[in-house]
Parts: sequence; structure tokens; C-alpha cells
Amino acid sequence: MVNVFTHYIRTLFLVGTFLSANVIPAQADPLQSAWALDAGASRVSFESAYSSGVSESHAFRAYRGIIDRSGAAVLKLHLASLDTQNDLRDVRLRFLFFETFKFPEATIRAQIARDDLIALEKQRQMTIKLPFKLDLHGETKELSVDVLATVGEGNAVSISSVAPVVIRADDFGLMAGLSRLQDAYYGDIQQEFPVSFNFIFRPYETDLPVLVSSSEVRPEVCATRLLEAATSGRVSFQKGSHEIAESSRPTLERVAGAVSECDELILTVEGHTDSVGAESANQSLSERRANSVAKYLIKLGLPENQVTARGRGEVAPIAPNDTAQNRAKNRRIEFHIGQRG
Repeated sequence: MVNVFTHYIRTLFLVGTFLSANVIPAQADPLQSAWALDAGASRVSFESAYSSGVSESHAFRAYRGIIDRSGAAVLKLHLASLDTQNDLRDVRLRFLFFETFKFPEATIRAQIARDDLIALEKQRQMTIKLPFKLDLHGETKELSVDVLATVGEGNAVSISSVAPVVIRADDFGLMAGLSRLQDAYYGDIQQEFPVSFNFIFRPYETDLPVLVSSSEVRPEVCATRLLEAATSGRVSFQKGSHEIAESSRPTLERVAGAVSECDELILTVEGHTDSVGAESANQSLSERRANSVAKYLIKLGLPENQVTARGRGEVAPIAPNDTAQNRAKNRRIEFHIGQRG
């Protein structure tokens, strides 16, 4: 067995920025305000169903958006914020299904009609049929949903789905990802995913929480995510071989998922051995094992120019090579991160 050991640095919190609102004349502003999304008070989730009859609910935790004074709405959903309450399932859905390393966000665009805005000001609550465009996984489709719009205290606006809007995997090029999920899980997964939401927008001047942007993740945050992924399991090989053990693949999926959100970083996979056997043989084995891990991460989708590998043989032990237990500690894979350039 090969221990997972990684270098990391102190984590910091990251804030992103909201989209800019378009300023238009006051007469086109029935509610005298633009609104920004209050992510802490909002929710968006989708259901997945299996051939066994079991269904699961999954939530997203990070999104940002506005409705401008003309009723134009834009919402950005950070796909890597998916939370299923299961770390391994999170990684597989983010990485294998949504391919967040290629498509980090989904974008929703809609235009609320001026007549509806005027009616909403008077009625304070009404059902609106809302056409929208969804940009997901590199595909853009026009859909519609019935929403319940409510004006609340302080002119906050709630936009809730009356019934779930159904997203089909084949409409957004997600069938290959669905197949990968089915290989990772037992049983078929239905390709229709009902999505429900309740978005709370508050007047733009309100001090609202700001959210992480997938293109602005700091190295400190990436290092912490990599630490969490790498220490969640063990990287093992067949005895005396560079062939990765099947039990190691979930750990490597988590590592790939963590690194995929950090485009500016380089991941170095470093192989180490104990001192049993010839030094040259140990050096060669450590290189082959590091290369094997690097190739597997690239196969999962990490760009080749983001992953490097090196072997250090027996020259950097973390324990004396005097007992079987200590030698097992020295047979390890380490993950190190650095910045491009």
C-alpha cells in the first residue's frame, strides 16, 4: 500500500463579483430598483432517478445573478458547488458528468416582460410563464418555466418554480457523462433531470453576499482542496508494479476534481519507494508509478500541460527503513502544486 501525502498551505476565503446592472431611464423601472441575487437565501436542486426506482436530490451551493431595471435576468450557476452529501458522488457528478474542468458554469438568461413587472408591482404575487435560455455544457437551448413571482418586504423579489423544469441529458451533450456515471454506479440512470428553484433577489444597493467565481480560485484554496482530496484515501499499486490498484481510483478522481478548478496551477506527481532492492531499480519503479498516476489523471480530463511526474526512488524517506510498517510509509505518492510561469 502506498500512503498519500501532500504539501499544502493555509486556506483563505475568496469573494467574487456580481454582474454589472444596465442603467436605464426611471420610467422603465416599475419597481424603482434592480435586484441582485441573495445566494444565502436561495436554493436550486435537481433530482436523479435510477432504474431501481431510487431517486436522489442534489443541491448547488454557489450562484450569482441580477435582474436589471428592464427585467433582464442573468444567473450564473457554479457547477463545482454541487453538494450531494457524499464526497465521492460529488466528485463523480462534477467531474464525470458535468465536466466542470471544461464547463465550470451554467448560465440562465431571461427577460421578464414590462407588463408583468407592472402587474407584479400592483398584485405583489403572480404566476408568470417565463421563457429562458440555458447555456450548459457548451450547448444553449431555449426553454420555459412557470414561476411564482412574489414581492416581499423591502421590495425583495422571490422567483420560484411552480413545477420542476425538466433538463434532458441529450439536449446538452451530457450522454457520454451519463454513461460514465452509470459505469461508476450500479444500474441505469434516467436521462431526464427535474430542476426546482427558489431564487431571492434583493434591491441592488443591499449589502449581499458575494460568491466564488470558478476563474478566480486562489492557490491557497486549491491547495486546501487538494489536501482534502488526497487524504481522503490511499493510492496503491500491485506489488512491485506500477499498475494502479482499483481501490485507488476514487481518490484519484477526487484529486483530479480538485485540480480541475485551478487552471493556473501545475500538479506534480512524485513517486517514492523504500530502500529494499537496488537503488536504480527503486528509482525506475518510482518514476513508472508517478507516470502511471499522471497519465490516469490526464485520462480523467486534466490537461497534459497541467500535470507533471517525477520519481525520487529511495532518497527521500519520511521514516527509517527499519520495519515493515516504516517501509510502507516510505512507499508513497506525493502531490505538489505550483503556479504556471
